[in-house]
Amino acid sequence: MSSSAPSDVALIRADIRRRKHRDLWFGALGVLALAFALLTVVTLFANMLIDGWARLTPEFLSSFPSRRAGQAGIL
Repeated sequence: MSSSAPSDVALIRADIRRRKHRDLWFGALGVLALAFALLTVVTLFANMLIDGWARLTPEFLSSFPSRRAGQAGIL
């Protein structure tokens, strides 16, 4: 073994530490991106539900299709 072997080990350990640190940041960034996307989908779904709640009536669910949109159903 040469005399530079301990410094090589120290360099390798420092490189591993640096890579683990980058991996942690990359994982945190991925979780934040996923949370942002999920929050966007939940917000859009809630907005759709709030806007359409008034249209979900028993008549809509039990009426036949019609040419008039106000009288149309999904039966």
